[in-house]
Amino acid sequence: MTDDFSALEEATMRIDELEYELSDAELKIQRVRELHSQSGEVHVLGGSMPICSGCRTFYPCETIKALDGEQ
Repeated sequence: MTDDFSALEEATMRIDELEYELSDAELKIQRVRELHSQSGEVHVLGGSMPICSGCRTFYPCETIKALDGEQ
C-alpha cells in the first residue's frame, strides 16, 4: 500500500510540474506573440502590407509563422 501511495504521490507531483512548465511555456509564447504583432503597414506596388513590430518585416513574420506551425 505504501508503494502505491508513493507512486501516486510521485505521479501527482510530476503532473503538477508539467502543468507549471506548460503554463510557463504558454506565457513565453504569448510574450513572443506580443513582440511580433502587426504594427502599421507599408505601401508597396499600389497596395499596402502589414509590418511586424518585432522584425520590421512583412506580417506575419517568420517567428509568427513558426509559432503557428507554418514553418
